[in-house]
Amino acid sequence: VASATSVTSVNTVGYQTLSVKGAAFNMLSVNWDAVGGSSKNIQELFDTSTLTGGIGSSVADNLLVWDDATSAYTVYFLYDSGGTYPSWDGKWVDKDVLYADVDFANGDSLWLRTRGAGTSLTIDGQVPTEASTDVTIYPGFNMIGSAFAADLPLNFGIDVKGNGQGGIGASVADNLLVWDNATSAYTTYFLYDSGGTYPSWDGRWVDGSVLWADSSIPMGGAAWYNSRGGASFTWTEIKPY
Repeated sequence: VASATSVTSVNTVGYQTLSVKGAAFNMLSVNWDAVGGSSKNIQELFDTSTLTGGIGSSVADNLLVWDDATSAYTVYFLYDSGGTYPSWDGKWVDKDVLYADVDFANGDSLWLRTRGAGTSLTIDGQVPTEASTDVTIYPGFNMIGSAFAADLPLNFGIDVKGNGQGGIGASVADNLLVWDNATSAYTTYFLYDSGGTYPSWDGRWVDGSVLWADSSIPMGGAAWYNSRGGASFTWTEIKPY
């Protein structure tokens, strides 16, 4: 469920209610700016009141933040002292139990590992208004999501023709692995390139049966972009509204 409310002539704020699976990994993306247009701090990504806190990362809900450039995670956990330190309860801390202070731009993605039952999250903010957003795709795995308050269609939405590595099979071409939070499973697509035999399909995303992918990364969800090329490139996402 998503909703937007116009509050001034230049700002539109809104929210999304997102279901997350219990005792599982949920891949999420940041589709909103902070009110005022800035990046969102980790402490304001979403309401944590329905999540599971604790005094260690092995018992509390985790956020796993992937660095595309270094191919490594930073792990945070939701702190709950049981009331001993109330100002820290419900806040994200790092492995050294230090208050986390990291910002997320719209389009950034992360894992939420839940320890408790399935629940829902309220995610709110300001609707991004820039005409486009540039995303650096590094060789290897990149975690991506929509940079706007809308679903991100694979074809035309993720247009990397001329930059991404295409092919006639998933093992040689760039892949998109779209995670389904409800089923804890990926659907894999690859960037098609016939070498000019089928020019209207070249540079488009297809599924494992080499059928045109009529799919999207849902608002709030995320996916892996597995780049098989040897160099970084820029993908420009265009505002869909």
